[in-house]
Amino acid sequence: MGTNGAVRPSVMCMTTTTRPRTPDRTRAVRWGLGDASFWLALALIASSVIALPVVQLAIAKPLVIEALSYLLVWTFLLGGVLVASYARGRRSLVADFGLRFTWIDLLWGLGTGFVLRGVSSLIETTIYGARPTGSVVVDAGEIPLSATIALTAAGVLVAPVIEELFFRGLVLRAVEQSTRASRRTATVMGIGVSALVFSVVHMLQLPVGIAMVAVGVSTLIAGVALGTLAALTGRLGGAIVAHMAFNATALVGVG
Repeated sequence: MGTNGAVRPSVMCMTTTTRPRTPDRTRAVRWGLGDASFWLALALIASSVIALPVVQLAIAKPLVIEALSYLLVWTFLLGGVLVASYARGRRSLVADFGLRFTWIDLLWGLGTGFVLRGVSSLIETTIYGARPTGSVVVDAGEIPLSATIALTAAGVLVAPVIEELFFRGLVLRAVEQSTRASRRTATVMGIGVSALVFSVVHMLQLPVGIAMVAVGVSTLIAGVALGTLAALTGRLGGAIVAHMAFNATALVGVG
C-alpha cells in the first residue's frame, strides 16, 4: 500500500526455468550407400590381409586365423554404424536403424532362426554332401578353453547384433533412401541388396570351392528372411534374435 492510501499492484518476479534438453531425433540423416560401401570396403580389406599366405604362415592355427578375420570385419562394420549414426545421423541407433526389442521379437526371432537353420542344413548338406559348412567347429585342443568360450560367445551374442545393425540397419535403409520408387519397391530392393552383400561377405571368409557356394546360398536365404522380418516389424529385435538362434544351432562340439 502506498503513502496515498492507493493499493499498488504487487510486482512479481518471474523466473524462467530451463528444462533439460533431450537428444534431437529430428536432425537430417546424411548417411547412405556411400557410408555403407566405405566401411564394408575397409572390413573386406582388413579381412584380406589376414588371408595373405605370409600372415597365415605366421599365425599357423586355422581357427585363430578365422577368428581374427571375423573380429576385424565386425570391428569395421560396427565402426561404420556408429560413425554413420553419431556423425551423420540422429545420434540414436534406435532412431537411425531401429535397434529396438519387444517380447514378440523373441517369438518371431526364435521361430525364424530355427527354421532357417533347418533350411540351411538341408541346402548345405545337399550341395556339399557332408556336415553343414556353416557350422562352427569348436576344437578345444587347438586354443585354450577360455578363448574357445569367448569366440563362441562372440559368434552367438556379439556378431548378430553388429551384423544386423550394419546389414539390416545401415545397408537396407540406405538402399531404401536412395531408391526413387514406391515405398514397397524400395523396401524389396533394400532387402535384396542387403541379403546379397551379407552373403558375399560370408562367402569371402571361406576358400574358393563348393563350400563357398553352399554357404553363399544358405546365407543369401537367411539374409532375405532376416531383412523381411526387420522390414515388416520396423525394428531389428526379431532379426537379431533369429540371427542368434541361427548361429547358436550351428555350433558343433568336437572333443
